[in-house]
Amino acid sequence: MNLKLLKSFSVYTIAGFFGTGANFLVLPILSRYLTPIDYGVQAIINSYVLILIPLIGIVASGYLSVEYYKMPDKKEYASLFSSVQLIPVIPFFLFFILSILFHEPLGKLMEIPEGSTYMTWTIPLLAIFTIYIESFFAYLVIRKQANLYFIFNITRTLLEILLTILLIVKFDMGWHGRIYAWLIATAVFFLVSAIYFYRQNLFTFDIKLKYYKAGLLYGAPLIIYTVGKFTSGYSDRIFIANIVGIGDVGYYNMAYQIAGIILIFINVFQKVHTPFVYERLNELNEKRKLEILQLSYAFMGLLLFAFVAVSVASPFLFGNFIDEKYRDSIPYISWICLSHVFWGVFQIFAVFIQFYRKSQYMAYISIVNIIINLILNYFLITEFGVIGAAYATCISYLISLVLVSYYTNKLVDLPWLSFRLVYDGFVNKLKRA
Repeated sequence: MNLKLLKSFSVYTIAGFFGTGANFLVLPILSRYLTPIDYGVQAIINSYVLILIPLIGIVASGYLSVEYYKMPDKKEYASLFSSVQLIPVIPFFLFFILSILFHEPLGKLMEIPEGSTYMTWTIPLLAIFTIYIESFFAYLVIRKQANLYFIFNITRTLLEILLTILLIVKFDMGWHGRIYAWLIATAVFFLVSAIYFYRQNLFTFDIKLKYYKAGLLYGAPLIIYTVGKFTSGYSDRIFIANIVGIGDVGYYNMAYQIAGIILIFINVFQKVHTPFVYERLNELNEKRKLEILQLSYAFMGLLLFAFVAVSVASPFLFGNFIDEKYRDSIPYISWICLSHVFWGVFQIFAVFIQFYRKSQYMAYISIVNIIINLILNYFLITEFGVIGAAYATCISYLISLVLVSYYTNKLVDLPWLSFRLVYDGFVNKLKRA
């Protein structure tokens, strides 16, 4: 790993701990001021936001990152950018109107407490704000503007944390305060991203139907993939709420927040790994293959270290960092950590499928994943209780990993099992350093 890449990784890592780790940073407050039932409700709302994101955004924004390296004409890229950014608008308004007109039956279906079903309107708003913010941060990554990424991520996180403290502690708004803090922070940074894109001359009236269609064609197969990702990572809370109880969702979600430390490393790695691999796949040779393998192996080692560290250290958080009443979360943490390890390795392979625009492969994987995960969640939670959800997630992620590695090897020939080659490459780099 060269010095420039190491610097970017360090910047993204620090930003990741403050950005992706916003929920983790407020855990002491949430665990003290929210009951397990309250914590379960906000987790359920978060789950439905995540399921709406691919349905509203059609996962089209990923097309912008892929084409950035293939379209040097700035005016033409602005046309592509503006055309693709219109895709989420119509789906958003449909879901927003439905959430207002049918908030009572929808809220009941979602296990939102009676009297608070009106909160369903926040779900599509949070989804569309998140779509555009993620597009903003993805653009900073492909532009390799790590410092700006760091500043904006830290600022957004601090704003969300301060609002959470204000609304939950000062105004005693409970789980409503957590949702409103999230909504205000995302609304502010939606405006920030719009201003940034405007100053980058990415907004234009030169909207082209061919780019709109291209974005849809790229993203449509990935909807299934993203829904599959949601199914593996979040549908378990819905099953737990309906089979066991909303309070147990609170315990399970607390375990997920702690295990989420590993997800921070995964998100950081993607921001370094994706442009790194895209650049090398454009002009692939034996040297570039080795560079891809070295970075991938280094990350796998980091994942294993993080798995052991979080699993061993997490029980000591309860009573010190997290309120003692959430101690029932401990048995789920290691299994969820292992699931995240499988998910992290999955991302190493998935980037190749994205580059070669073989979205259908991701769709095949996701269909298998959705079916297996839903079946496993129902039967394992029914049989073993909440821990069954952790088993189901772990198994489905492992199966997805096996499938994505198979499809990746059909696209590009990389010597993944040539451990000696990778080791010698590391040694030679150290000698040159």
